[in-house]
Amino acid sequence: MPPVIALHMTAALLAVPLGGWMLLRAKGTAAHRLAGRVYVALMLTTAITSFWITGIAGEGFSFLHLLALAAIWGLVAGIIHARAGRIPRHRRAMLSVYASLILTLGWAAMPGRSFGNMLWG
Repeated sequence: MPPVIALHMTAALLAVPLGGWMLLRAKGTAAHRLAGRVYVALMLTTAITSFWITGIAGEGFSFLHLLALAAIWGLVAGIIHARAGRIPRHRRAMLSVYASLILTLGWAAMPGRSFGNMLWG
């Protein structure tokens, strides 16, 4: 497996449980802020590395790369809203990023896709 794919998959698979944990735990605590920083780093790694993953399902970029751009946009917006104290907007931005992660992971896990083939054989 190429290193960029290993990094991409590792960051995404670590972001899933961390994001879920953050949704279930108390908000605004020091633990939430620290976990949020780690989550943002994992998601940025996932999104940015995706641009070096092309040609798996054909040549060039796919709609998944649009989701990567949307994730970057959502992460930046979420950070800006949190720092400005606009917590409902922060929550919506971060929920949308997490939902797109789960949907993308579901898509990637389908049989016939590279990750799906690794899971299901």
